Amino acid sequence: MKGAKRLDMSAYIMAFDLGTSSMKGILMNENAEILASAKRLIRPSFPQPDWVESDPAGWWDTACEISKELTSRMPQARISAVSFNAPACGIIPMTQQTNLYPSLIWLDNRADPIARGLMEAIGTNPDSEETMGQTLTGKDCIPKLLWLKQNRSDLWDQMDCFLDDTGYLVWRATNRLCCTRQCACFICYDYEKEDWDWDLLDAVALDRCKFPPLIHDTDIAGPLTDTAASELHLPPGIPVFGGFSDNQAVELGGTGAAPGETMVYIGTSTLITETEKDHYYESSRHANFLKSANPDCHILFATNDTSGGCIDWMIDQLFDDKACPKDELYAKVDHMLDITSPGADGLLFTTWFHGERNPVNNVYIRASFLNFTENHTRAHIARAVYEGICYQIRWTLSSIQETYGLRHDKIRVIGGGARSERLIQILADVLNVTIEVPEDADRAVAKGTGMLALIGLGLMSFEECASKIRIHRVFHPRDENVGVYAQRYQEYVASYYALKDLYRSINQRK
Repeated sequence: MKGAKRLDMSAYIMAFDLGTSSMKGILMNENAEILASAKRLIRPSFPQPDWVESDPAGWWDTACEISKELTSRMPQARISAVSFNAPACGIIPMTQQTNLYPSLIWLDNRADPIARGLMEAIGTNPDSEETMGQTLTGKDCIPKLLWLKQNRSDLWDQMDCFLDDTGYLVWRATNRLCCTRQCACFICYDYEKEDWDWDLLDAVALDRCKFPPLIHDTDIAGPLTDTAASELHLPPGIPVFGGFSDNQAVELGGTGAAPGETMVYIGTSTLITETEKDHYYESSRHANFLKSANPDCHILFATNDTSGGCIDWMIDQLFDDKACPKDELYAKVDHMLDITSPGADGLLFTTWFHGERNPVNNVYIRASFLNFTENHTRAHIARAVYEGICYQIRWTLSSIQETYGLRHDKIRVIGGGARSERLIQILADVLNVTIEVPEDADRAVAKGTGMLALIGLGLMSFEECASKIRIHRVFHPRDENVGVYAQRYQEYVASYYALKDLYRSINQRK
């Protein structure tokens, strides 16, 4: 079902941004202005080593709580459409009536032995670090689906199809099992035929019938069902759009999917996107070339598995006052940064709690503090964590530059991490580039999701999106810190090569 015609009445959009550790919801008007927002925490579970699951029914309950709050705060707003985004690479076995198992979310790595076997079967060394060519890990969707088929054949036989995480929320809203092409490109997609890559799926013996039909992100997946409308406190029958992953939502909400713009999102993970219209690149170990939110464009996409997650871990470990609001704890961390020097007096932190995706695809490496001495304090720990996040981002961006011949003289940053001016200033110093932070930076992903609905309704074009994003603050690198961070960055990268074999020995599956 294609997008609707332009509406004459004022339109309000309800958009939901599902993250790894929280869900945000916004009410947006047709000028892409956020009128109200709400947030709830979500807790993934870790039932076994390398297993990371999340409860889809809990996501829906959370969306209903958020929607009830927003509609009660703005009862006069007549909602015209609903849209969703969620992290890519989650897999949920489904029947038409229910999910059969929690989501194997993007961090889940239980299928890594299967991924390694696939790579070896096609003659690719999964441990090679050559510049070009992709490596599958257990975090990818095809190995996860094969894990379900091989290890939970009861679920595989019973399920009608799988859904990705965005698709589940769309199903709850519309009772339609489907997947958007923007999400399918993270799974197994044929760009020429604009369909599932059936040849590859046949080659790995995955049943075609287990793959949902594909639609576009701006297609109407269906009307909001009576049941879903009652639960969300919204009118039944309003359009629900196909949606996309958080990666395309970052792109649209951060830059309006404007070609040539580079976006860094700092949330639980770091997402990096660069929109391209006329250039086509080969996917590599350093970035993937994927479908943009804009059907006329593509994105170079890279991710660091934990960034803001490192900050949350640090705050939980450094502060005992659990009753203190999180914003106050972030302010305390900022004060710690003010009383320490760039370089953290030699303390180095690596961010790899769950391995890493880019620029090295390695599931065995782990987070570490290096060069610890008795002279280091909590303040040094805080600074080292912030600097480590920035070093990892620089490593990823530098690898993209070297691989694809690109330059990044200016980047834009959004996400919860953008609320910390200290973190963004460190990032500008580490990257030695100018950084722009838009208004509503911490809600930009939800904003991009709302923009998608406006486009689907015919109220906005992709070309108009960039004009709806206003810059709030600009950070310039400080010359006195650039040299210090350049040296520390080199040490950060060197630590990976010095320790990777040790991590592999410790963490490799037997």
